[in-house]
Amino acid sequence: MTVSLAAFNCLPNGSNMVTALQAAIDSGSPLYAPPGEYIIDGTITLRSLLSLVGDGRGSVSFKRAPGASGHLFQGTNLSKITLSRVAFNGNRTNCPNAQNTFELTNVTFSSLTECGFSNAKLIAVRWFGCSHNLILGNEISGSGTIGLRMGQTGDNYNTRVIANHVYNNGQEPAAGYGIGISLDACRRFIVTGNNSHNNDDNNIDLWNCQDSTVTGNTCIASAHADGIALDGGTGSGNTDSDLVVTGNICRFNRYGINMANKVAYSIVSGNNLRGNTTAGMQTPSISTGSVFTGNVV
Repeated sequence: MTVSLAAFNCLPNGSNMVTALQAAIDSGSPLYAPPGEYIIDGTITLRSLLSLVGDGRGSVSFKRAPGASGHLFQGTNLSKITLSRVAFNGNRTNCPNAQNTFELTNVTFSSLTECGFSNAKLIAVRWFGCSHNLILGNEISGSGTIGLRMGQTGDNYNTRVIANHVYNNGQEPAAGYGIGISLDACRRFIVTGNNSHNNDDNNIDLWNCQDSTVTGNTCIASAHADGIALDGGTGSGNTDSDLVVTGNICRFNRYGINMANKVAYSIVSGNNLRGNTTAGMQTPSISTGSVFTGNVV
């Protein structure tokens, strides 16, 4: 049976709720967050099987307290977490020593659905070891650097990134790249139906990824870079390969689709790449077995 946060004296009353919220999570009960703004001065540690659901990201918010440091939420070696219809505010301008809003490592078979992530000091959601997960219908905006960052270390495969609205990330470009959606060393990912726009750097970025699909996304008006960037890197063991990049709208960026270095055995077709400032598409230096066809430039 779902239990209200109020049962743990976790209340949207302006007081620091870090201890009460942690107790609620540690109880193991499925949790309901009543409407309001919950102030968090500290770091909340997630647990496996956590379910936290609210009435909508416009009505329920967990906000970092002014001056708080570290990550707002973190979790390592967990599975089956469900977060839905709640919002998380990193309070970037009032927390100069803060880090990421969510820091997840080896968290699998989990979902973030219809949540809001705003004003992260650095990255809104950084997810190392991202496998068998669903990231659906979220709004991610105003981060200091990256909106959604997946991969880089650990096993990263079989994850769906669907219908998210990701925009205006990279508010502190001196702190790092302002990418909307970033995949690093990921396999068998599906990235579809996302609206990623007006980010400081690439709207969608894949580095050293394989066997993945990027389709039906809208990537418009990167401030300084590209709609979709595919970069296999320069190392001997690195490449973007076996990608399907189709049906995307990438306009008013530097390049619509920028393929740097190695992109092998991939299909890039049927994309609308009109109106970009440098060119619609830049093909890679090494494109063994790849097909580029039917793109409107």
